Amino acid sequence: MLLGVGLSCFLHCWLAGGLLSETDIELFSGVSHCIYGFVLLHHKLVGEMSINKNILIVLLTLSFGIVAQNCTKTVDNSSDKVRLENKDFKIPCGDLLSVYAEKPKELRFIKCEKIKDSQTIVRATYQVAGTKSKVIEDFLVKTYGMGKLKWTCCGWDNAGKYGVFEYSEFKKINRECLALISMYASAEVQDKSKQSKVRLETDRNKIAFFTVIVELVII
Repeated sequence: MLLGVGLSCFLHCWLAGGLLSETDIELFSGVSHCIYGFVLLHHKLVGEMSINKNILIVLLTLSFGIVAQNCTKTVDNSSDKVRLENKDFKIPCGDLLSVYAEKPKELRFIKCEKIKDSQTIVRATYQVAGTKSKVIEDFLVKTYGMGKLKWTCCGWDNAGKYGVFEYSEFKKINRECLALISMYASAEVQDKSKQSKVRLETDRNKIAFFTVIVELVII
């Protein structure tokens, strides 16, 4: 009896914390009643309420396994629901900054592509000349909270700190959809003195172009 009460308290704590659904609790309760019924039957046949601990461990393991399998199915169904949220909505693909945010005139839109089977659903690509790259960097840092560019190995990037913006239309795709902004450039350039050699150019003003990526993602 104490075991049953303990399990009940434990499971309802999980329910309160969102780790198990009410359906999972009902399933586990049914399994628990089966275990209790087994103990009563054992008492009638053997004449004592004690039960071999190895048998009890096996029964509890089986019951937890049933609930775990059900939880996995619930998570999978939930994931399917999230993926289907954008099924009937036309996903925008184009100059995302111009349409949904603010784009500096120095930034040139290159292309937009839809991404399949990924948290990223749309990716827009932009370019800016190296001589104007600092202007664009400062704008993205100030306006969208992107991280400042840092030199890493063979070029510049925003070191994983993305700029972010949201728009009401994105929520029609998915309530967790927003736009992320990143910026980078390779410093590898052709060495004119040696046709087959590549060197690193540390002066960003001499870099042909920097790339800015705007992605719609479901976080």
